[in-house]
Amino acid sequence: MDIISKNRDLLVGHIKKSANNEILGSCVPFSKGKDYFVITCGHTLYKPTNAKDPADKSYDLKCELKELKVTVDGIDYAFSRLMGEKEQTKISDLAIVKIDLNACNIPPPFLELKFLDIKNGEYLEKSRICILPINDSRSQSIKSLSFDKDISVYIFSVTVEKGTFHNYEFGTTGASEYKGVSGCGLFLDYNGQIYLLGILQKILDTSVTHGIDVLNPSALKSLMNDINVSDRLVKKFASMHYNSSLNSLNASAILRTQLSKNAVNKSNNVLICAPSDISSSQLSKDIFIKLISKLNTEGINYFVGGGKETLKIKNPYPHFNENDFLMSGKCSSLIIIADDHSTFSQFSLLSKSISSKEQFNVAMYVFYEDKVTDNQLFMKDGPYQFAKDILQASLLKFSEFKQSDIDETVRMITNRHLFLQGAV
Repeated sequence: MDIISKNRDLLVGHIKKSANNEILGSCVPFSKGKDYFVITCGHTLYKPTNAKDPADKSYDLKCELKELKVTVDGIDYAFSRLMGEKEQTKISDLAIVKIDLNACNIPPPFLELKFLDIKNGEYLEKSRICILPINDSRSQSIKSLSFDKDISVYIFSVTVEKGTFHNYEFGTTGASEYKGVSGCGLFLDYNGQIYLLGILQKILDTSVTHGIDVLNPSALKSLMNDINVSDRLVKKFASMHYNSSLNSLNASAILRTQLSKNAVNKSNNVLICAPSDISSSQLSKDIFIKLISKLNTEGINYFVGGGKETLKIKNPYPHFNENDFLMSGKCSSLIIIADDHSTFSQFSLLSKSISSKEQFNVAMYVFYEDKVTDNQLFMKDGPYQFAKDILQASLLKFSEFKQSDIDETVRMITNRHLFLQGAV
């Protein structure tokens, strides 16, 4: 199975009315840094103010954003705001909506995408459309696309094999059977990276439909200035086969598949000790959000304690809960975001727990506020030095934090789980 098909449940979502779950259309979820968004068609969210008067060009939301939600892979998310100006959405028929992280229990597992303004026939033939029709409970990926023609600056059309939009079970065809797919994405897997080539605007409404109008992603930049829409692909390992060991995204997919097959291994859990939102710095919050997002993407099971949440274990004293969990043998890795009194306390206590003969195989990763260790010799010469010398823990300073620290930490945990599963 190709990378796009493997991830298709995270590449398409439904925008709905919160009150009655009525589906207005589809969308493409994506992450950018610490923020999360969906792209959809403008007509999914907007309508003419007075449809009966062609002279009236005004354009208003069908519903207030607070009355809408998006469902991705079975999970609902609330919206916070629309990006860009309404007039730009009206011109391009594209809209970007930001996810309200304050309403999320954990950050969405949305994928980072690249955006490509290119209609090269060779690349279109290798691309896929991920759709989730209203009448279907499962997402689909459609292939065998070819470029047809440019319709306008922002719209081009592609063709698919005849019969693609035909429900053979019910003998129905065309746009009516695939209602709700406006806003789905046209994707290309190139060298292990997923590119968005366009947004599906509409399926032509005929009984022999095989044409699709697609919105060009170049207009996205008018809605979000920091979106980079490229007009070319950088060729790296151009002849690399999908299953090549050099294909990093394919390798990650294989790892995730192996992890899911071995999910019953109860010892492969990660414990995260993070400070509460009240006492944590913004950087600490950002690290937590990025970490959770990456763990979700890789399919790694985790539990949260340390002040952010309280583990539900029999011990009535919260500060012992994490220790009891480590000693239970159900944890392979410990991550501490040391930023306040509670998490630095756990840094000290849990270091001692891990050093015991029974739990010495638990790996430790610590993101820490180095202003504390620099100014307090007890923390520097005690927990920090002990974790470094005895536990050989991964110790990462706040002052030097970068996204690659998250990526490398999760990579090591993923490989550790695979090794432990193979050793059982």
